[in-house]
Amino acid sequence: MIRFVAIGLFVCALTACHPLPEAPAGPPGRPGPRGSRGPDGIQGGQGPDGDPGDRGPPGIAGPDGSTGETGPAGPQGMIGPMGPVPPSGYVTVEAAPLVNVTSGLAIATARCPAGRIALGGGYTVKDGFGQEVILSDLKVQRATVLDDMSGYEADASSAQWGTTLKLKAIAICVIAQTG
Repeated sequence: MIRFVAIGLFVCALTACHPLPEAPAGPPGRPGPRGSRGPDGIQGGQGPDGDPGDRGPPGIAGPDGSTGETGPAGPQGMIGPMGPVPPSGYVTVEAAPLVNVTSGLAIATARCPAGRIALGGGYTVKDGFGQEVILSDLKVQRATVLDDMSGYEADASSAQWGTTLKLKAIAICVIAQTG
């Protein structure tokens, strides 16, 4: 028996000094059941700021506010430049006599005095008392400076013409410039 012990001790000493080669690993086994969640870790430090995002679309306009109080009057402004001087010899001439209207069409002509020309003019309708009247159906066919610029003529029609209504032409005349 001593022999057995001595051989056993010898084998034991041999394996301790020279380990036996390991056998190759076997196939992996099936995973075990999922374990419970571990405790949360400590919070990390704040990261750097990110780049700014794109500008968003404009919002819907809000309602108008109430009108504010009137502010104080501003200071007096500077005097403006003098306006244009009317042409020399500026006069207005009315058709004389007033043209009586007895048919559907009335013609009134105002002529400028000698040496003057018409730049423009106008017309009006008067009643038998010399008061201006407005005719709702007045149709002016022509109201213009005469071709030779010697005056102004107005041609008008109305169903309301009668013996008391008169058409009057007015010419704006200035001294004719030569040269």
